[in-house]
Amino acid sequence: DICADLVQKGAAQVAMVQRAPSIVARTETLMDLAWGPLYSEQALARGISTQIADLTVASIPFKVLPELQKPLYAEMRRRDAEFYAGLERAGFLHDFGEDGSGIHCLYLRRGAGYYIETSASRMIVEGRIKLRSGVGVQAVRERSVLLSDGSELAADLVVFATVYGSM
Repeated sequence: DICADLVQKGAAQVAMVQRAPSIVARTETLMDLAWGPLYSEQALARGISTQIADLTVASIPFKVLPELQKPLYAEMRRRDAEFYAGLERAGFLHDFGEDGSGIHCLYLRRGAGYYIETSASRMIVEGRIKLRSGVGVQAVRERSVLLSDGSELAADLVVFATVYGSM
């Protein structure tokens, strides 16, 4: 959400370079379909504490997890079709994981490659965050970024938000 924060703080132009596809899930849909039954005020009211929810999630064998998750992400794709179409129109590369099993499986496999939408994806769809996808950064210059396709993006500030360490 670094890009969204810059837009909200009045940055004149914000651009994002996306090197590879990401899983994007709208918070509301993710809570409704996947996490809400375990992690919500309603779950607490039913007696499901965070400890019980964590134990429930941890008790699912990894071998069967992808098949349990695929229907959730198929429904997410259906419910949020307009949102995903907007991302595609903007040039955003997205998928639902290598096998369609979504965020949880991707997190367990490699710990990165997903985004839970809070505002930045909406701003990409609206054009408030400009997007370049499928290219890498070749060089950072004093007032621009040279991309791997030879094009150049003007830049007063460059933020490298590429990876994070193990939790």
